[in-house]
Amino acid sequence: MNSLLLFFALPVSISILSIILETLIHSPIKIAGITFSILLILTFSVADETFLIFTILYTLLSYITAWLTRQWCQSQIVMQENSKEKTIEDLIQNSNMVNNYEPIQENEYNNRYRGKRLGFRNLNRY
Repeated sequence: MNSLLLFFALPVSISILSIILETLIHSPIKIAGITFSILLILTFSVADETFLIFTILYTLLSYITAWLTRQWCQSQIVMQENSKEKTIEDLIQNSNMVNNYEPIQENEYNNRYRGKRLGFRNLNRY
C-alpha cells in the first residue's frame, strides 16, 4: 500500500470516525472493536499480513481517540450543569438534599405541640 495512505489518510479517517461513533455509541471499547473487525477483514481480503500490524496500531488509535472524546464530552456536560442560573430556592433545596434533611411542614401540630419549632427535621433520627 501507499505510505501516504498508511501514515496519513487512514489514521485521520479512523480518528474522525471514532469521534463520530463515540458521540453515537458512548463506548470506546465497542468503537475499538468495530474498528478492529473492519480493519481485520480488510487485512485479509485486500492487503497482506504486514497490514495486521497497522490494524493493531489503528485500533489503539481508535480507542484513544474515542476515550478522549468521551472525557471531553463529559467535561462539557459538567460545565453546562455548573453554568446554569440557580435561584435561592434551588440552592436551599440542594443543600437540604445533600445534608439529608427534609423541610417540616407548617401546621397546627408543629406550632402547638413542638413549641413552634420551625426548620428542618433530620431524617437520620426518625
